[in-house]
Amino acid sequence: MKLVLFVLSTSLFLSISVFPQVPELITTLYTDTTHTLFGFRVEPLGDQNNDGFDDFLAFDVRGEAFLYLGGNPPPQDPALIFEDVWDRFKNLGDMNNDNFDEYAIASRNASGQLRIVLHYGGPPLDTIKEYWFGEDTLWGRGFIARGHDINANGSDELICWTEYPDIHKSLLFYELNAIHDSLVDFKLTPYNTTGGYVFGDGIITGDFNGDSITDLGVNLRLRTSEATNGMIYLYWGGPSFDTIPDLIIRRPGEFVFGYEDFGRQLEFLGDINANGYHDFWASSGDYGDPVRRIYFGGPDIDTISDLNIVEGDGLLNARLSKDLNNDGYNDLITSYYTSTTYGWVRVYCGGPEIDSIADFYFDDDDIPLSQYYFAHEVAGIGDYNGDGLNDFAVASYGPRNDQEIFIFSGWDDALDVPYDYESTLPNGFSLHQNYPNPFNNTTTISFEIPYKESVSLKIYNILGEEVKQLINKELSAGMYTFEWNGTDNKSHKVTSGVYFYKLSSSSFTQEMKMVLVK
Repeated sequence: MKLVLFVLSTSLFLSISVFPQVPELITTLYTDTTHTLFGFRVEPLGDQNNDGFDDFLAFDVRGEAFLYLGGNPPPQDPALIFEDVWDRFKNLGDMNNDNFDEYAIASRNASGQLRIVLHYGGPPLDTIKEYWFGEDTLWGRGFIARGHDINANGSDELICWTEYPDIHKSLLFYELNAIHDSLVDFKLTPYNTTGGYVFGDGIITGDFNGDSITDLGVNLRLRTSEATNGMIYLYWGGPSFDTIPDLIIRRPGEFVFGYEDFGRQLEFLGDINANGYHDFWASSGDYGDPVRRIYFGGPDIDTISDLNIVEGDGLLNARLSKDLNNDGYNDLITSYYTSTTYGWVRVYCGGPEIDSIADFYFDDDDIPLSQYYFAHEVAGIGDYNGDGLNDFAVASYGPRNDQEIFIFSGWDDALDVPYDYESTLPNGFSLHQNYPNPFNNTTTISFEIPYKESVSLKIYNILGEEVKQLINKELSAGMYTFEWNGTDNKSHKVTSGVYFYKLSSSSFTQEMKMVLVK
């Protein structure tokens, strides 16, 4: 379904394809203060209180985490508030086989040291710390992962990132045996690496080589050189698990600022392409690298990405979601913002036909009232309102800088509800040849932009002098068509001859030739 808008001036026509609507808004959650980045991190927890509705944790930078319970209608207030929380927590899955997911929270102890706190899932709900993991020298941001028996010794592992004053980083492994202790069972540092480096602020686990044993992926940023692309170290699980990586994936291409952070954001995608193997997403997660890469797992996994997604040079999050469109496959949901006043959400529907074109898209312009830092976090949260469809959360600032988390419903393709979204949203800049060419009175110029961007489209003569400025403004992602009627900026008719039209943005420039014949 396509909506076409026409804007008419003396020499300009504009058409743009847009999505017809956003998903159903289930509820909006608010916090009691401003400027706290409420929803800075959202983590699904499954059904913690066994009432048939999925629940989630939300963090704000005051150092609090809020447990929200699903319902119909969902409660507006959190059921629990966890204090002294750092900005990382992780759903660990059902470790003790009681049908409730456990979770770990990075927290501060009484001495101000960072520790990892284990909480058992399920009723009765409370904030009691079941166990501390950590050591007196541990500090950092507490990136956490769960290893499903990576070393094949019969127990799972809790893995966390640690930072020491010499700026070297390591991963600490704690065996989750029946009797827990705070002693580090294994420490992983990058093999054969000297000098300053950052190792492990991106961590994923999954069976990436298809041997039915959990593997580990870790990013490495070298600080000894400012011109070195970031890397991902993949370690195959099993009895032979050691400190030597089995596969090293380096960000391809010549070094550009931002490429050193490649792998800083790693996201486990499950079997997103439905080929029977686990896959993962890798990006810098920050400014400097607009290309996000997906690697499909399997026995033939290699260093070449299988799917590249270009979503612009800005801040972006990517999260695996449960099946949002109810077609039987898990989906990838991303959020992106380039400034305080603009952000968008995209969904890439999983399955054998997954590609780099978003299947569903909306931005802050589709939300009532002004939004700031819209979509600074997004996450699938399961069936929050119990209607049989999986839902997702989007965090934002409201018009008065009040903090908001929007909860949107998933949709049901099988019922053919109105979610037939435009599947041709551009994934790159493209300037097309004008038509007709040569032309007599008017000609049509079209182009595509993949994300909201300030662009200019100008006409020049053969001497390089500007003849006509067709547009110079910020446009949303889409396909645009303009008509030039052969006039200059003073609305005077120009003479026959060769002219050039040029599309420019901060990251793209292309020029093409056309001929005016009278």
